[in-house]
Amino acid sequence: MLDQNISEINHNASPFTPALKYGVIRGLIAVILTLVLYLSGLYQSTIDGSSPSLAYLITFVGIGLTVLSVVLAVNEHKANRGGYISLGQGLGVGMLTALIYGVIAAIWSYVFINFIVTGYEEMMMDGMIAQWEAADMSDQEIETAIEFAGSMTSPVFMMVGSLIAPLFTGFFAGLITGAVVQTRETK
Repeated sequence: MLDQNISEINHNASPFTPALKYGVIRGLIAVILTLVLYLSGLYQSTIDGSSPSLAYLITFVGIGLTVLSVVLAVNEHKANRGGYISLGQGLGVGMLTALIYGVIAAIWSYVFINFIVTGYEEMMMDGMIAQWEAADMSDQEIETAIEFAGSMTSPVFMMVGSLIAPLFTGFFAGLITGAVVQTRETK
């Protein structure tokens, strides 16, 4: 494959096609997992802080799924190009995949917080206060923390975070995957 000529490379292969495919799949998996956790009652324990290990597990699984979606999208784009891809193209497909997933996650976050889990902000704040009290923080320290954390529990902040967080994972996953699978075009 490395002895192929540049003329045999499909330069017209769109990075958008695999990014859209795997970004949407990742988004749908996130929606399904969130609904399963919510309907099983486990979501509440991740919001109120009563099960931090479950919250960490969910976070790591989510990052793993995002990395997997980026790797699959980059590899599919490489295959669509006839086996050739540069580091920059791998990074671009990774970021595009993560952006598509992030848009879906942001919309889902808005819908979930505003229409399904009403009282989300209060549940989250109550959980944080319980954790601060368990850590023997003074009333003054808790009051200061509440002022700081209040804006971070708003639906808008959660929506923006749902959009931006996958971009970091997509950047690093796309960069690493692009570096691993990149090929040089020969003339």
